[in-house]
Amino acid sequence: MNTIRKHLFFTLLFTLLHCSYIIAQQRLLVSPEMVYNISARGDAWLLFDDQASSGPLACPLPRTNNPWASFDGTWFGQDFFFPLKVIVDLGSPQTLTQICLRNAGGHSDIVDIESGGSDPTTWTPLKQHGADGIECHAIGFTTTRYLQFTFRSRNAKIREIELYGTVPNRITCPP
Repeated sequence: MNTIRKHLFFTLLFTLLHCSYIIAQQRLLVSPEMVYNISARGDAWLLFDDQASSGPLACPLPRTNNPWASFDGTWFGQDFFFPLKVIVDLGSPQTLTQICLRNAGGHSDIVDIESGGSDPTTWTPLKQHGADGIECHAIGFTTTRYLQFTFRSRNAKIREIELYGTVPNRITCPP
């Protein structure tokens, strides 16, 4: 009987700890200075232009006129520049819990999500968005400074990316 109580106690303790991590996640802010459009096609800021902050910011985040606009890397209707890569530098290592890619409408083609850790020359695959139709992907507790998003084709229509971590981050402001 005593063993059953111990098992129930530890199960309850684990569940409470797990739930507190999920509840404690914060949306990380991304400034334009943190986004690098490696392929130089399309406006990569469209992926982060609809962020709401819970308090005053050191600098205002620009917003676009149309929050439903999606990232589009075509050039005069041609898509020979794909795959396109966008890198986000969080400024310092952050512990991420979830990444959400909001589709522009319906199903999106594949977007590869990779972590660069502290070194943006080595990439580790985290998730593949679009293959399963899910918008938000739990990634455990991944600590990274760099994230890379690879848009495989013109049909990878993403209108917003949301990053969630265990603690709020500080955004970088232009000088």
